[in-house]
Amino acid sequence: MMGELDMLIATRLHALILAAVAGTPSIGIAYRSKVQAIFADNGREKWAVSPEEAGWPAKLLDLWRTMAGRLEEERQAVRRMAEANRQAAYEQTRALARWVRSGVHIQEGGTT
Repeated sequence: MMGELDMLIATRLHALILAAVAGTPSIGIAYRSKVQAIFADNGREKWAVSPEEAGWPAKLLDLWRTMAGRLEEERQAVRRMAEANRQAAYEQTRALARWVRSGVHIQEGGTT
């Protein structure tokens, strides 16, 4: 479903994550710091707006207009970001699997 959208404007973190996985550009309304953080962590902080900012509705409209004018470019950027995040998750999972296979045992108070 998210992949069928031209773009998404959302307040909910998981909707924004699903849009990114689908390669759909999004604008986040950052009612919570975690929404701002996910955009910042991925170098896309310019696409998030906080309702605490003065004039935020006008900024949201400006962001929408800007994104609408460059959808394909943003779609490609989101796809690159999603692929980089998938690769990082894969590498972290492999590292965890190696650690588990190494026989490290976790005990209360630390590792042995």
